[in-house]
Amino acid sequence: MRKKQMLALFMSLSLLAQGMLFSGCGQKSIGEEPAQTRTETEGAQSMETSDSNKQDQTSETDENNQTAADKTPDQDVARDEENGFALRFTEALLKQKKEGENLIASPYSAWLPLAALVNGCSGATQEQLLKVIGEAGIDAETLNQMVKAVNAGLSQEERRKSFEEYGETFESPLKIANALFVQKDAVVNQTFAQLFSDNYDGKLFSVDFSDPSAANAINSWASEKTDGKITEIVDSFDADTVAAIANALYFSDSWSNQFLEENTTEGTFHGAKQDEDAEFMNQKLSDGIYYEDETMQAVVLWTTSGGQMVLCLPKDGYSAEEALQSLTTEKLQKISGADYRCVQLSLPKFKLESNVFSIKEALEAMGIPLMQATDAALTEVLDNEALYISSALQSAMVEVDENGLTAAAVTVMGLEKMALMPETDPIELTFDSPFAFVLTGNGEDAGDQILFTGVVNHL
Repeated sequence: MRKKQMLALFMSLSLLAQGMLFSGCGQKSIGEEPAQTRTETEGAQSMETSDSNKQDQTSETDENNQTAADKTPDQDVARDEENGFALRFTEALLKQKKEGENLIASPYSAWLPLAALVNGCSGATQEQLLKVIGEAGIDAETLNQMVKAVNAGLSQEERRKSFEEYGETFESPLKIANALFVQKDAVVNQTFAQLFSDNYDGKLFSVDFSDPSAANAINSWASEKTDGKITEIVDSFDADTVAAIANALYFSDSWSNQFLEENTTEGTFHGAKQDEDAEFMNQKLSDGIYYEDETMQAVVLWTTSGGQMVLCLPKDGYSAEEALQSLTTEKLQKISGADYRCVQLSLPKFKLESNVFSIKEALEAMGIPLMQATDAALTEVLDNEALYISSALQSAMVEVDENGLTAAAVTVMGLEKMALMPETDPIELTFDSPFAFVLTGNGEDAGDQILFTGVVNHL
């Protein structure tokens, strides 16, 4: 029986591409403009701090033959926790969307910038951020190593290297890109820049957020990294923006078992609001992975790279949203590991494209720190600046046809300086008339116990 892995990618892209469960829409939000670092030339040139031919790869030996000590960092644990974030993120978005609307989003595209920003804060804020993104109990260094290993695995770096040894080329179906756009007169913290480059393959760009060209620079970057699938993510930036961290995901792969075009038939899709004409792809899966419980039926489609799309059809009396909300990492593992059955599958061809929508409210609802000016704890991204996440935008798309699937997402988080309290004239306070006082002592069990009180009417 072939190995059934739930890749983190397919919590962020494949799972989110499910036609019956995920769909996408949202309102367009005002974005922010890109920038490059001060050590770069202006005009959004790529600046690569020393990088990562040092890709730490975890062993591809079957995990059942590995001891716990052999798995450092543990990719499977990392995926489990990222999937936990993905489900919580999706639930937060489901609570915001209107009934009957589609949803298409990428939790992994939102997760990666937050993981990178763990390196930009410290202390209690860092611990809280690690907890909310599903990585409680580890430190930033361990997180960085896990991200590097997981992304290398998802991008099939070992396979690419093997091809190169024989003088051949291999193009991964998944492309992951991270970038930090910085106000041209700002100075990036070099420790953060190095960690971002080494572990996230992050590129730095210097732009002028006060100029409309900054938004164009980020949009051009997004278009390039998604093969033209997402061409606009921001309109403009708030005047106080000093940085923007961005992620782009692009996945395109064919089905391991192709749908034949001659088997595609016309039919009706009974949508939440109305019936629609649709083209249904038909295929008999002699050894399909099939799962069923009281709420849904599910089938797994494999891609040639080993990825999988989990398709869930709610039973009568249950909505697609309820089916999606019932998913847990454990249930996904059950679906992926379900029995092989003969399945006559009929799946509509579909294409979902979201408008640019804000994910800031969803992140706030999840408890992500750094989302308010009063939480300006990102002190290690730019030198001598305390920043917070002022905006968080995402756009995503997925297209499914007989040949395979293509999915893309871009996330941009704007960073602004902490709002400073306005200076005021000092309050003059002179005790030159009768006054009162209270004297407390600090006891281990008594707290601030009042010991003396008094009134001074004369000296």
